[in-house]
Amino acid sequence: MTGISKKEKALKDRYQAGAKRIIEEMGGAHRAPGGYEYDLMTDYGHLRVGIHDNWVATRFERPSLAREGTDCNPHSGKWNHHCFGLGEKTADNERVDAYLGMLRDAFEKVGARKWEPVAVEITSEEIDASNLEKLRDREACGEIFKVVGFDKEAAAQEISSQVTDSEGNRGEWMVKSNYAYILGMSDLEAYVSLREWRQHLAEEAPSTPAP
Repeated sequence: MTGISKKEKALKDRYQAGAKRIIEEMGGAHRAPGGYEYDLMTDYGHLRVGIHDNWVATRFERPSLAREGTDCNPHSGKWNHHCFGLGEKTADNERVDAYLGMLRDAFEKVGARKWEPVAVEITSEEIDASNLEKLRDREACGEIFKVVGFDKEAAAQEISSQVTDSEGNRGEWMVKSNYAYILGMSDLEAYVSLREWRQHLAEEAPSTPAP
């Protein structure tokens, strides 16, 4: 915050502290280090939240759900909240508190609450027969699928050991990054990735001419 007055810094500090208090009062749980600091559940699914200089960044996991009841970006799910004009001469604590009130109102309208996912068992046959987007909606609303008999580590190993770049190279960094990426997925997404990878290999395989 270099180059700003003590007054503006104090107002921004007030906004950040107030935003943190609101989010944590609603059950915001800290995420692993990254772009967003908190997880919240809402009536429109999982919401990621991060506090910045004079604004709060949020993003719905499933924009297709959230756009029905919010003005979030229908493509990215971003739903940000700003506290404008803190560098103006007329800016004061009342302005900050008014924006914090708007933030609280917005979170209350979407039913912001603690993110409490529950594990739900599902078979590979059920996934294959289901609408994948509907399953993803369910995960965004807290049902985290555990695929019966599915070994995510083995799936990550299979994909990462076979994938190559556009020139057919498979460097160690690529293997490691793909392995870590698959391991970081939910069971559902890792299973779907393995299914699609195997389909891709089958489609790319040269056909054997009939004798």
